[in-house]
Amino acid sequence: MALTDTQAILEQINTAKHILITGKQDHDGDVIASSLALFLVLQKLNKRVDIAFTEYELPQTYKFLPTNDAIKPNLGELQQLTIKINTKNTAPGELKYEKLDDELHIHITPKDGVLTSEDVSLETSNYKYDLIIILGSPDLESLGGIYSSNPDFFYNTSIINIDHAPNNEQFGQINAMDFNASSVSEIIYHIIDAFDPSLIDDEIATCLYTGMTIKTRSFKTNNLTPTTLHIASQLITQGADREKIINHLYRTKSVNMLKLWGRALARLELDEENGIAWTQIASKDFSLTKTTPDNIQGLLEELITETPMAHIIVLLYEKDNYSYALVSTRNHYNALNLTREFEPTGTRNLAKVVFPNKPLLEFQIELLESIKKVIKQRQV
Repeated sequence: MALTDTQAILEQINTAKHILITGKQDHDGDVIASSLALFLVLQKLNKRVDIAFTEYELPQTYKFLPTNDAIKPNLGELQQLTIKINTKNTAPGELKYEKLDDELHIHITPKDGVLTSEDVSLETSNYKYDLIIILGSPDLESLGGIYSSNPDFFYNTSIINIDHAPNNEQFGQINAMDFNASSVSEIIYHIIDAFDPSLIDDEIATCLYTGMTIKTRSFKTNNLTPTTLHIASQLITQGADREKIINHLYRTKSVNMLKLWGRALARLELDEENGIAWTQIASKDFSLTKTTPDNIQGLLEELITETPMAHIIVLLYEKDNYSYALVSTRNHYNALNLTREFEPTGTRNLAKVVFPNKPLLEFQIELLESIKKVIKQRQV
């Protein structure tokens, strides 16, 4: 990320009065952790700041993160509509309202005299937020309902767009892109460090280290750089509780989660010729084990660990009549390229594919055939 980008971000933050932090609806642990770190920093700078993700529910895995309850599932009220009444000739008396179909009717009865339409005017306030910081989202549409319900707000408010994924559409007034960074958390570290390194306390360091740990699979991915490892070391020095992070992310497994993993591992298959390992989780698996798709990330990490012979790991699952696939890669395979036929989101090492209204098994067959086709083309 260029120095000029950092300077522009700091200038925008300094002049902002109320800041919104948000990210894609399908947010991951890196985005959650980095948003909390940024939230804590902005509070230290005496800024009014909120975090909101569409339909957000805090995954159990991340409940150890500080101020995790700061994240909201919606934006709430963005503007206020004011009805102004000229009381020079008459004062308003009784006020009533009623809802008729899709309309709200407000009835104002004057104490005396007559009220006319010329005596009444409407005024819309400015938006509550004057700066939006968007983390890890390839485009505005990926924000989900927060964007689709309020497009005018996003088009009329300054946006700082922060991401490390190459498929980002660079939709912000400031686009802080660093495609060599391991994670959004790593970019946030650079921004804070450029502003004032002393702002990073143990809570902020823990959030940033958590995000980097999640995105690099505990520093095992092949996109690690000396910069990433140096930052990780600095964060531990600045108070990141590595033992606590590792315990919550990888060592604390409920019985229900282990049951879910058992069902998935029992279906694990391997194509040795193409180096692909895959398994699937049906909706009933979540019901029977009393788990949710939020438990998927830990399972993916387990599959990666337990299938060292596979270059590509595919985890398929069902949720709300949609079929999903997480495709994790190593040994120089590009997950986004392997799944390009299905308009994936994500990064080179982890892509996500969504397929509405298609049975999981049918989706699995189509996806695996497509991946094998790309592999074959690569080898020609």
